[in-house]
Amino acid sequence: MNGQDSKSIADMYANSQFTITGFRNNNLHTRFAKKIEPAAIIGGIIVGLITILSDAIGCLTSGMGLMICVSTI
Repeated sequence: MNGQDSKSIADMYANSQFTITGFRNNNLHTRFAKKIEPAAIIGGIIVGLITILSDAIGCLTSGMGLMICVSTI
């Protein structure tokens, strides 16, 4: 998923002239970096744990099949 990092999102907001009340456009990158990067890491860990757990207990399908299903949604 290219172009989903905090700098790209901040640039997209600046180019579309979208403003957030109370925030300057020049520091949106740092604000987004504090939210986007940890959310991506935690999301990856959760999906990995679900895959490992379902593969270990044989839940409905294999762990790989569940990971593909979650990635598709």
